[in-house]
Amino acid sequence: MVTGVMVDITEARQAGERLLRSQKLEALGTLAGGIAHDFNNLLQVVGGNVSIARTEIPEEHDAQEHLAIVERATQRAADLVGRILAYSRPDEDSPRAPLALDRLIEDALDLLRPTLPAMIEVRCRFDDDLPTVSADSASITQVVTNLVTNAAQAIGRRAGTIEFHIDTVELEAEEMRDAPGLQPGEYLRLTVSDDGPGMDAAILARAFDPFFTTKDRGLGTGLGLSIVHSVMRAHGGTVAAYSEPGSGTAFRLYFPIDGARQAADPVVPAAAPRPGRAGRILFVDDEPDLVALHERSLARVGHEVTGHTDPRLALERFRADPDGFDAVVTDLSMPGMTGLELAREILALRPGIPVLIASGHIPPDERAEAEALGVRDILPKPSPIARLRDALSEALGD
Repeated sequence: MVTGVMVDITEARQAGERLLRSQKLEALGTLAGGIAHDFNNLLQVVGGNVSIARTEIPEEHDAQEHLAIVERATQRAADLVGRILAYSRPDEDSPRAPLALDRLIEDALDLLRPTLPAMIEVRCRFDDDLPTVSADSASITQVVTNLVTNAAQAIGRRAGTIEFHIDTVELEAEEMRDAPGLQPGEYLRLTVSDDGPGMDAAILARAFDPFFTTKDRGLGTGLGLSIVHSVMRAHGGTVAAYSEPGSGTAFRLYFPIDGARQAADPVVPAAAPRPGRAGRILFVDDEPDLVALHERSLARVGHEVTGHTDPRLALERFRADPDGFDAVVTDLSMPGMTGLELAREILALRPGIPVLIASGHIPPDERAEAEALGVRDILPKPSPIARLRDALSEALGD
């Protein structure tokens, strides 16, 4: 006599595959973020020096055309780094506010429709009395843009439809397979579907992998859906994909609900910075070429700049003469002493001196610490030279 037991392990195997995929995405994000941090400094050096060179060469000189090409290529590289950082650390330090998702999608589509082929129709179906979600509008706009772009490219040069549907859904334990990583409860669900050719199981399994793409060379970087996945994860939600060959594709995005039932107050634009005066600037960054760049660029508008690549030596210089400087600009991530540690020491020696921190990425806890210390401004890297000049102008004007 033979006795056997059959156990269906399909669900357990699928759960393990989802966990493995999530861990792989997280590991790749850490690697990408580290590379992007170093690359940001190089782009700042290249872009800044090109900007200075263009101002020193006559406009009619043949070199202007070549420098303009370098400038455009540098900006494209900076945009790519921004997308890599969006994948690896998806705006986790961006301000969140109650967001009416239906209105944001309508606004985004107003801008996107003219860029789509005329034969593609975009439809929207939104339930009534939708709750708001706590989200960063720029990040969610990027999610919408990526999904629309992907859908349009999948449909190709033929008639097709992209549809947006928003509803609320109550997820229970047995439905968690469709929304991995979420807890049971009420969510706002955005479904973006298209009637393109669809994907087979092998491609669908890799859809959210960074740098994976089925598009022809030059038509995509393979980061679009990775960014969607990362942004949703950073917002406490998730995204699931459904597709079969010949049946189109649908993405379901689940947003935690913040409880409100009305749109957020409109954002009031910040006042234009007041003109400031030239001052004595202590500039600290562990990248020597970046220090040299800003010594030249800030001197051109009248600032007297003392540059240091070692934050500990910069602190010694400040201790020797705390009143000898009008503002301090420092990188965030440096060996030996971070920009926050340097800012703390400087503000203890001279409370109120404007301190500006530059960083390609600053986590929420470090941003909060900087604000508590009294750091005047946090500057993105890379950014145009004029951005730092304006920030110093405003700080010294105060």
